[in-house]
Amino acid sequence: MCVVCTILIATTSFNENTSQIRFEAGQKFPSVSISNDSTSFVLGETSQSLVLISFWRSSLAESRLACNAYDAFFKNSSSETDGIRFIAINTDKNEDLFHEIVYCDGMNTLRQFPLSDVFGVNTDALRRASSAFYSVLLNRQGEILCFNPSVDYLSSLAL
Repeated sequence: MCVVCTILIATTSFNENTSQIRFEAGQKFPSVSISNDSTSFVLGETSQSLVLISFWRSSLAESRLACNAYDAFFKNSSSETDGIRFIAINTDKNEDLFHEIVYCDGMNTLRQFPLSDVFGVNTDALRRASSAFYSVLLNRQGEILCFNPSVDYLSSLAL
């Protein structure tokens, strides 16, 4: 199952300019640079694979559970070699807590990024926009296919 919807969040940036991030199926995901100690890439650009982005935070149990389910799915399948790449962005402001949860939950550290490692977009706007869903699936052109895809749906795509 894959949920298709429109999400619009408006925020004000620190310089008082209005910043808006709009997430809608079929629309291009913002071009966002992301990196950690092991890897870096740009979201929203043409890719050789589909990209699943999971947004999670410690205070929202459902988002954390979804991220763990995706992480387990990709650990136990060949989906990343079958055309789906998975990354997770933690939207907490406490990076130490992020690292502790990743370690305690046994998540793959190569796929986990704190929001402080995201560049090219207003991170406060991204944090607010992503609070309306837990994940987004991008096609190879960087366009949003759907929100919150189930593991069964991802499995059907990886065949």
